[in-house]
Amino acid sequence: MAVETSIIVEFGDQKAESASIVVEIDDLHPNNLDIKGDVKSSFHPTEFPVFLIHHDTDIEITGVLCTHGEVIQIGVDQTRSRSLEAVFTTLLDTATEDDNKISIGYSNVVLDTEEWYGNIGNININEGDLCCNGGIIPCFVKVDFSVVFQEQWKLSPPDIELAEDETYTVYVVIYVRSIS
Repeated sequence: MAVETSIIVEFGDQKAESASIVVEIDDLHPNNLDIKGDVKSSFHPTEFPVFLIHHDTDIEITGVLCTHGEVIQIGVDQTRSRSLEAVFTTLLDTATEDDNKISIGYSNVVLDTEEWYGNIGNININEGDLCCNGGIIPCFVKVDFSVVFQEQWKLSPPDIELAEDETYTVYVVIYVRSIS
């Protein structure tokens, strides 16, 4: 018996459609952790999952609604740490566009640490991509970076009774529009 949640992002204009928006279960909020401290993948009808929204600075969220139950904003500007491993085989000045860029999936992040395994390159983050613009190639790096999630929301699912193997789907819809 679980409530399954799906997220839909509705873009208010064509310019916003090219913007970056990331929605994740909050991996630090106690509502989302099981007894071992691992992030849950499903929730009982009596549980209240918390999710984070990260987006480009040139869009704004105009609404967050759900198909059943209620969503309420409970926080802003929540910083979370993320990690990524990348292998670079060419440098920025000699590569084709995709050979030396690794999408990190977030915009406006801060690079915290980098750990090289063997050859060392020079990296930077540019418009949501990790780029290698110097050093010895090929090179392999693990980076840790900080992401600010602008909004934190909690879903209060509907008060329903489910059989042992029954699921109930709730859709959360996030409405966004361009502000530039």
